[in-house]
Parts: sequence; C-alpha cells; structure tokens
Amino acid sequence: MGLIHRLERRPDPKAVMEAWIDSPYAFILDGDGDFGRLSRYTFAGADPFLVLKTYGDSVEIRHPDGSVRRVQGNPWETLDTLTAKYRAAPIPGLPPLAAGGAVGYLAYDLYPFCQPAPMLTSPEPFLSPPDCYLGFYDVVLAWDHLDGSARLFSSGFTAAGDGGEERARRRLDEFLRALERGGPPCGGWEDEAGVVTPFARRGLVSNFTRPAYLEAVKKVKEYIAAGEVYQVNLSQRFTAPLTGSSFDLYRRLRSISPAPFSAFLR
Repeated sequence: MGLIHRLERRPDPKAVMEAWIDSPYAFILDGDGDFGRLSRYTFAGADPFLVLKTYGDSVEIRHPDGSVRRVQGNPWETLDTLTAKYRAAPIPGLPPLAAGGAVGYLAYDLYPFCQPAPMLTSPEPFLSPPDCYLGFYDVVLAWDHLDGSARLFSSGFTAAGDGGEERARRRLDEFLRALERGGPPCGGWEDEAGVVTPFARRGLVSNFTRPAYLEAVKKVKEYIAAGEVYQVNLSQRFTAPLTGSSFDLYRRLRSISPAPFSAFLR
C-alpha cells in the first residue's frame, strides 16, 4: 500500500505547483472544490519513475536515468502491459491516486489503432506532441476539498515494477523536504522542454491564410457531397507572444473561465 502522510498545515495547491513547475513532468489535476463532489480532489505530482510517449506506432518508454526503450507496435498493447504491471488496488476512503498512478492524455490521433482508418493529418514540425503521453508517478500530493485535508502518498514503485517500503520512505521524505523549502523535488530527469522560438510578429497569427482556408472549406464540401466523409474538423492554430511562464497563462485562463476541474501538464 505504501506510505501516507497527512500534512498538518494544508499548502495552497497553486503555490505548490509554482514551486514544482521547474521539475520535469510536473502536473496538477485541479479541482477547486466549488462544485461539490465533481471537483472534490486536487492532485499534484512530479518526478515520475517512468514516462510513456507514442508517435504513431513508435513507442518510447523513458526512465529517469536517461535510458529510452523504443519499440514499434500498437501503443494500446504497450499501455495495457504497463498498467497491468503497475496496477494497484484503490484504497477505500482515500483519493483515487492514493496508490500512485499514471497521469497524462490520450490523443485523438490514436484512433487508427482502434479501427482501420487512414491517417490524414500532417503534424507541423514546430509542434508535434505525442499521441499518448503518460507519466507514472509513485508520489502524489492530494487535497480533499470536502474534508479540508492534504495528504502525501508514496507507493514505492520503481521502473522494475516492484514497490518497496524503503523507497517509499525515501521518496516521501524527499517530497516533504521540497514542500518545506518551497522548491521542486530533486529528480534525475533531464529537461526535455526543448528550444522555444520567439515569435517575430505581435498579436495572434494563424497557420492558415484566408485564401488557403477558403480553399480547404471548398474541398471539405466536395468530399461531403461525394460521400467520402460525413464530418470534418477543420481547425486552425493561432499563436501569439507569451510573457511570463506557461503556468502563469494557465492560472489566468483558470481565473477567466472557471470549471469544475482542469489540468496542467509540464
């Protein structure tokens, strides 16, 4: 089951995330409690023991020591293998991630592995996120907005798949020290953020010109009339300069458009 530590002083989730944001693969699953049980919990974590990324049928399993195992195949099969290996039974009366867990996303681009379908999208080179991105976390900080508690959970899981009380204790102490000093947990991950190219123009810039967008709409209508498709999501990406950190932007969006829950993944 791992170790559970109830914090005597309940930290502010946003302040914790501000401190942890420089830790690779930091996340917050943000329920503010204003919507009752729908937003009962907030979870935060960093420094996973394993990261899964997939691009089409290319699968990457990354470890904190820098090693990467790459295989070709159906990403769902790899995900099934990993979730079975690290599966932990839920603990009655405690938050869902009390035994650790995987946090990330599954993109729509995984659909060809669910049913036969051609892949028609062409990711732009400056922004090609993984189709599947999941960090596997052995330490999770959870806030219960109903009872007002905050608990730190340490499962002791390792990339080998086994959990140990000694590792659980060491990891718990590491995260407690990070909370006390107001800094990020000390992990072994190298930062994969990459280089961000500054925008040369100010204001919102689309990746479509108006003539190109109108031509795309025309082609979509032709495909529909020919019975080739019944639904098309024709979207455009807008970019703009950003002052401040990405988490600053998240907090602004969260304030402008409150929701029962939201998420930030570094």
